[in-house]
Formats: sequence, structure tokens, C-alpha cells
Amino acid sequence: MHQPSADTSSNPIGYAKSHNGDVPDKAAKRWFVLHTRYQQEAAVTAQLDAEGAECFLPMVPRPGTPKAGVKKPSAVLFPGYVFLFGLREQAFNADRNDRLVNIIEVADQVLIDRELNQIHYALECGAEFLSQPEFAVGTRVQVTSGPMIGLIGFIEQCRAPRKIVLQVQTLGQAVGVEIDEAEVEPIE
Repeated sequence: MHQPSADTSSNPIGYAKSHNGDVPDKAAKRWFVLHTRYQQEAAVTAQLDAEGAECFLPMVPRPGTPKAGVKKPSAVLFPGYVFLFGLREQAFNADRNDRLVNIIEVADQVLIDRELNQIHYALECGAEFLSQPEFAVGTRVQVTSGPMIGLIGFIEQCRAPRKIVLQVQTLGQAVGVEIDEAEVEPIE
């Protein structure tokens, strides 16, 4: 993983800038956000690591008391997302096993570097992250991947693990569809 420093006042990644000083050179390393398919974060990270790419998958301890002698399991802090610090080609290579929903190009490299540095530093210091439900009942969302892409509806129920029931109005009747929450995004 790209090793962020505790000092977030400067840009520790040192990405290359173009002649105008504010846009990264297309051939330089930079941050990409890889939106993964359901529970594919570890596989994507392993693939990137095997290829020598630098990536960041923030993990936090799961709540609960582990059994004696058993390591406390970890959970992904941002389910459905892996952060890649690399070249554009590495981001596209990560998609060749069909584990990605989307590759998100980050416009503000300084901001994402600062934010990821802060998260990394907090994790290193043992900070406790509180899990917040991603969606509340009644949230209006749009399906962004899978066979129902483009469908718009409302969250009717939140089920474990990471399943939601999406209520869709069609022909004056409501129907419920169970879907992975990684496949929807809130809309206004």
C-alpha cells in the first residue's frame, strides 16, 4: 500500500503536475477509486498487490468479543470500494476479471490524498470507527449496476448482510426487489 504520512498539510504522494501546476500528468501515478462488485474488495486488492500496484483497503475490527485465541475478524470500512494509487492502465487492468462496477477518476488528487492519509493515520493510531448504515428506509436510490441498472425506487427495508428491499412504483402498483446495497446510489 502507498504509505501515507501523519502530516496531512502537504501532498506526501508527490504526484506529477502538468505545466499549469494543477492537473496530474496522465502518465503519473494518481488515486483512482475502484467501485467493486459485492464482496470483491479483497479479491481486487489481492490482484492489485500481485501485480505490484499500490492500493489501500481500509479495514476495521468487527464489533463483538472474539473467542479466546481467535483473531478478531476485520471488516471493510468502505464496502464496495478499493483505493488505487497508480497508473490509469493499472486501474483498467483491475477490471479484467469482471470484479469492478466502475472506475472513478478522482479530480482533486490533493484532497483524496489528504483524506486517505487521515484515515490511514487514524487506523494506525487505533481510532474506533463507528459504523453508520449507508441507507435509511425511505431513501430514494438508483440502481447503478447489475441487471436492473437505471431502476429508481425507495429503500423499503434494510436486511443483513448488505441487502435492501427496493420499492418500485410501476403501473400504479408497488413491487419490492431485493438487491445488494453496493448496486445502488442515493439520488436527490
